[in-house]
Amino acid sequence: MKIQTVRAVTVVGALLILFSCEIDQGLAPLRNGIRGTISFKGKWPENTDQVLVVASTDFPPQGISQLEIGEPLPFGVDSCEYTLYLPPGLYRAIAVIWKEKGYQWNVNNIIGVYFAGSDSLTPGQVNVPEDVLVSGINIVANFKRARSHFESSISGTLYFHGQWPKEAESLFVVASLVPFSFTKFPTLLDLYISGSLPVGLDSVNYEISVPPDTYRFLAVVVLEHNEPIGLSNIKGIRGEPFWGGPIVVPDNTAKVKNVDIDIYFGQ
Repeated sequence: MKIQTVRAVTVVGALLILFSCEIDQGLAPLRNGIRGTISFKGKWPENTDQVLVVASTDFPPQGISQLEIGEPLPFGVDSCEYTLYLPPGLYRAIAVIWKEKGYQWNVNNIIGVYFAGSDSLTPGQVNVPEDVLVSGINIVANFKRARSHFESSISGTLYFHGQWPKEAESLFVVASLVPFSFTKFPTLLDLYISGSLPVGLDSVNYEISVPPDTYRFLAVVVLEHNEPIGLSNIKGIRGEPFWGGPIVVPDNTAKVKNVDIDIYFGQ
């Protein structure tokens, strides 16, 4: 009887082990990602719902659905540490995004971006290897960029003349709050960026969501494969100090239309 009991227990144990191996245990927890310090500038808005760190494999991201999203950051602090677990890969933008109470997340409410070195126009790219937490991804977040809900926009048509660059892979329009200068270009946080537009066409309509303000110029930016953003990527401009003057968006429901721009490739 003792031998039979031992055999019975052994068989049951083996069946349990076999059964447990066949159960889907789910995805293993991520051990790779980024970490660093977020430093906040300005007063926390009273209508703050949440503030998060996000990462995108594309720049500019086309919407919230393209972002890897972290846990909510502590409210009302001057600075805090964070960790964002991510699948291995190359991330072209790491940012801090603000959410207003009562409204959905909006990529226009990015209040801070990770920059590598002194370049404040191109987001710092971060390669996340497997089983590695990349440290030192520090970001300054400025609450001046936190804008309450708006439905205002600028729209028009882009007209292209000449031969498109062979390596063109992305097209978008930016609206700048500061004047254009060949010696000091606006930082990324001075700009509002449209969604990606199709390349290779003779003309294309655009609309860029912007809060009410005075925009010193609009620029048409063409990104080429594996190229960072710089002055050479600007293919057309409307506004100061060029033709057209500043573009005024008077209130948060204004639709400023017919702001057309001609783009001459090769000039």
